[in-house]
Amino acid sequence: MAEKSLKELEEMVKTVPDKMLLGLLKSDERKGAKKLAEKLEKKLNKIEAERKRIEDMYLFQKVIAPDKKVIAGVDEAGRGPLAGPLVGAAVILNDEEYISLADSKTLNKKEREDLCREIIEKSLSYGVGVVNVKVIDNVNILNANKIAFVKALKNLDMDPEHILLDGNQIPENYQDKADAVVKGDKKAASIAAAGIIAKVTRDNIMYKLDKLYPGYGFCDNKGYPTKNHYIAIKNYGITPVHRESFLKGRNY
Repeated sequence: MAEKSLKELEEMVKTVPDKMLLGLLKSDERKGAKKLAEKLEKKLNKIEAERKRIEDMYLFQKVIAPDKKVIAGVDEAGRGPLAGPLVGAAVILNDEEYISLADSKTLNKKEREDLCREIIEKSLSYGVGVVNVKVIDNVNILNANKIAFVKALKNLDMDPEHILLDGNQIPENYQDKADAVVKGDKKAASIAAAGIIAKVTRDNIMYKLDKLYPGYGFCDNKGYPTKNHYIAIKNYGITPVHRESFLKGRNY
């Protein structure tokens, strides 16, 4: 290792971050090598923490339903926006092929779409359920959420033995085979995977709506109540894809 320049070692830290390299760096007497060792150790600790987090998410659903092999996770995207549909997704993961389920909020658009494709390719089954704004306005968002969950489950091409739903509500007729998990996207792998699919699916819908209704910023705000979105509503009025029940009490 001593024959390697510090620049070469730095490149190795970037491309081959492993414990063997860490041991070699720690045994190198050069001050620069010691600093690289500290940097690499922090990187390896972060990688290990992330690996443990993912492992725990897969373990969670085995613990909550230990005698079940086919478990579906269900999540949604779009409860809070002023416009656009609510999208539910259900996923049955392959427990023999772990996926690095990063938090959707930490990913950029490309990373999220790449992860969504990986989930679809590696999952045993997935289903999506879309609930439009008319239904949301007619039945309220809580009931619309249940409808989205049921639609997504019915679009699976496998019948799950058990279901894990994000939140604290279980749709009728599913109480005997489901658990509601508060903040489930942080706890259960299948719920996290469903959340990614729901988010990407809904974002793609909002990109299309942005072309149909330019000026509202749907491509950027995804229908959520941003300052510019409210200004656009005031200037142009509401569209057929706005949730009127979310805008009651405002003069538009």
